[in-house]
Amino acid sequence: MKPPARPLVTTLSASGAWLETPRLFLPGYVATVNGQPAAVEKSAGGLVMVGLQPGQNAVTLSYRGPWILRSTYYLALATWLFLGALGVQKLVRDFRALPAAPRT
Repeated sequence: MKPPARPLVTTLSASGAWLETPRLFLPGYVATVNGQPAAVEKSAGGLVMVGLQPGQNAVTLSYRGPWILRSTYYLALATWLFLGALGVQKLVRDFRALPAAPRT
């Protein structure tokens, strides 16, 4: 279980409104207002907007990203780990192939 997210902003709205954030809109943003799921929209300027309720609002915003983005991240990580393992294997092989130092 994830710990509760810290509010991005706490605001007071006399009526329902939209909060425009300085974050560029991409599919995958998830928002809550007062612990409840909230609408996330793209503003005219291409930024993330979150729908607010009348009254006090504690807004959290997180980016999960689409599954294809997450899967390519893990594929790239696995590739780098594999290449690193190959590099270590080559270093060990080269080290073992060095001639032994003469003993006197």
